[in-house]
Amino acid sequence: MGGYIELHVPIAPAGLWTIVQWRGSLGKWYDVEGWQDTLDEGNKKTWWVARADYGKGPFRWTISEGRQGPVLATSASFYLPRWDDSTVRVEALLTP
Repeated sequence: MGGYIELHVPIAPAGLWTIVQWRGSLGKWYDVEGWQDTLDEGNKKTWWVARADYGKGPFRWTISEGRQGPVLATSASFYLPRWDDSTVRVEALLTP
C-alpha cells in the first residue's frame, strides 16, 4: 500500500527533466535522489510514497531542460499524502 505524488505540466516539450526537492529546517532545498526522471507521456510524472513518509514536507517539483539544464519552472510547495491510495496532484506552469 502507499500513496502517490503526481506532477502535471500542461504544455511541455518532450524530454523535460523533473526533480522532487525537500526543504530543510534552514529553508534550503535538497534533491530527492530517487524522485528524478523525465516527464512521462501526457506531461505527467508520478511517484509512489511509502507509509513511513506520509504527511512529510514541504516538498516541491522543479522542471528543467535536462539533468544539468536550467530550471524552467518550480511548483508550489506541498506535503506528501496522508493515507493509502491517495494522490497529491501538483501543477507547474512553464514560463515563456
